[in-house]
Amino acid sequence: MSALLGGWLFYFFPFFTDSIYGAWIFPSIRLFFNTLSFVSPLPLIYFFILWCVALLGSYIKNKSFFMHSSVSKNILKVGSDLLYFILFIVATFYWAWGMNYFRTSEAARFQLEVGAIEQYRLKEWILSWTEKVNNSRFLLHFDDDDEIRNYLTQIDLNSDLEKSFYELKNFHDLTSFRHIPVMLWRPKGLWLRNSTAGFYFPFTGEATLDSGLHPYQIPFTTAHEMAHAVGFTDEGICNLLALLVCMSAEDEFIKYSGKLALWRYLAREVRRLDPEFYTTIFEEKLSDKVKNDLRAIHRNSQKYPDWFPGLQRRVYDTYLRAHGVREGIASYNEVLMLAESYFYLFRERENDVD
Repeated sequence: MSALLGGWLFYFFPFFTDSIYGAWIFPSIRLFFNTLSFVSPLPLIYFFILWCVALLGSYIKNKSFFMHSSVSKNILKVGSDLLYFILFIVATFYWAWGMNYFRTSEAARFQLEVGAIEQYRLKEWILSWTEKVNNSRFLLHFDDDDEIRNYLTQIDLNSDLEKSFYELKNFHDLTSFRHIPVMLWRPKGLWLRNSTAGFYFPFTGEATLDSGLHPYQIPFTTAHEMAHAVGFTDEGICNLLALLVCMSAEDEFIKYSGKLALWRYLAREVRRLDPEFYTTIFEEKLSDKVKNDLRAIHRNSQKYPDWFPGLQRRVYDTYLRAHGVREGIASYNEVLMLAESYFYLFRERENDVD
């Protein structure tokens, strides 16, 4: 009931969502999870799973409905208990994170405009970013995936991204968090086989990634899920923040991950609009090392084919639209329009970042 009343208030009065939930309630919950994560020897999600299993075991052990003579009463009892549990989970989700959907538009908070980018600008942009991706890759001295994976284990990825996030949020006068817990999910490929590279788990406050991701995708995806962890809901905005955070990181590997991610979004759009121009860019402008990286990412993704092709996209698209994201899953691709607007406003009108 509290979640329903809170949701009603926050939906119709976004000001209260910003001033009460966004400024006080969510930061307090974030701090609580950060503290638990700091003292816990294991990712919190494992304790959540253990709690669910223990709860189910206790329910089966202690309930006497299995001994009732009436099957209909047993079914009714199980159904009502299950309904109460689902309502509890839903209410917890909204208080722990979901109320962020009712806050003032995230694009509006950054004063960004989302508008179509003209084709000639996309072509200019991909030419510029192809050069930047090439230069960034030149600074990395890796020849195979094993070297990349070894390097990834040596750097303090989370700390570097957290520092960049902290500086970015201070720049925009947003609520800052020093610690954002992240975990790599195992076994590999469990979420990738459901078209999911990572997700934010609101019941433990952790940004969670599939450990089967190619190493070059991990920094950008980690930063994206961190953006969710600090209260951003829009997928395009989270992509934009991931790009900015990676680009401002100290490590060249992390910077390259962000540049490569944006280049792939650009390439997808350019290929759709002008396949011949895209082919020219890929074959003649892109360095061999970057081409090899893109092929390695593709080969890695082929290891984890979808168990239910298209299902996750349809379900998540419906979920996003139900929570006010009109573009649904297509909002991921809005990173180009958001980046165009952001660079114009905050990077001296340059559609670029060094």
